[in-house]
Amino acid sequence: MKKLTKSIYGILLLLSLLAPSTAPAGTVLKTAVVMPEGSTWTQVLHEMTAEVEARTEGAVTFQVYAGGISGDEPDVIRKMRVGRIQAAGFSGIGMGVLVPEVRVLESVLLFRDHGEVDRVREALFDEFAARFEKKGYVLLGFFEAGFTYVFSGRPLHQVADLKQTKMWIWKGDQIAERYVSALGMEAVPLHMTDVNTGLETGLIDGFYAPPLAAMALQWYARVGHVLDYPLVNSSGGFVVTKRAFGRLSAEHQQLLREVVKKYCTKLVASTRVENAQAKTIMAGAGLDFAVPSEELRRRLHAAAKTAAQRNIPAVYPKALYDRAAALAAEGRAAQ
Repeated sequence: MKKLTKSIYGILLLLSLLAPSTAPAGTVLKTAVVMPEGSTWTQVLHEMTAEVEARTEGAVTFQVYAGGISGDEPDVIRKMRVGRIQAAGFSGIGMGVLVPEVRVLESVLLFRDHGEVDRVREALFDEFAARFEKKGYVLLGFFEAGFTYVFSGRPLHQVADLKQTKMWIWKGDQIAERYVSALGMEAVPLHMTDVNTGLETGLIDGFYAPPLAAMALQWYARVGHVLDYPLVNSSGGFVVTKRAFGRLSAEHQQLLREVVKKYCTKLVASTRVENAQAKTIMAGAGLDFAVPSEELRRRLHAAAKTAAQRNIPAVYPKALYDRAAALAAEGRAAQ
């Protein structure tokens, strides 16, 4: 009897050792961004992940893949869909692949200043978050790369100058394609990682970017001229797959929301300061910042209206565009 008891005890002990542990395992969020290590965006991202890891005592950790290691944004989205990547900091392009309507925030000449940008994003955040959730993603915060400018290897003073420019557009960016087409420019679609090569070989001689991004990616060194007229506020956001977010405890979900929002706010503030500094640095390095002629300015605005009409309803509904435009315009009459 004693032998039988010992045998049963031994079997139960062995089974308990072989059984999977019921203790909650830590969650690793593999996170991708296209911006390079050392840039403002990745520096703030690392600060954010460090705070989350510290405050969850290692229960939530991150593996960051920066600089396009995981591919361009469409590649990252494909990996998110199959579970290889759980989180990402996307530009408006990537955000628009998931929820096309969010691209209304990058309508050309929609905003005149940062105050308008903040007002519209805050007012529409919950609506966009609901749209992302329906697609299987959790939108945790908006950030931005800043107002974009046109950089060129040739002066851009008059309307005729535009037609001579071979303008890069991010491959798959319908917003940019429609605007460049409305301006009568030649559009050359390339992945972001191919822009430097395109500038080297002469495949393109123009691109659009916020000044800070143009410096971080070293694109500015291959051109000599900038159209000193901000066209689009290049937006972005931090997104986690709903599947990965659901694995977190309610406490950690709330913490992640709070921390991401905090650092998105910090990133926006830093980006705005550093974009202004980048313009000063590039001007000091010899880039010619030229204000458009009145004729060219009118053409830029006319093309923006044409492009917006073409984006409705292909990208976003008219009601959403009208709402964003109305929110942006609040307070202008009093100025």
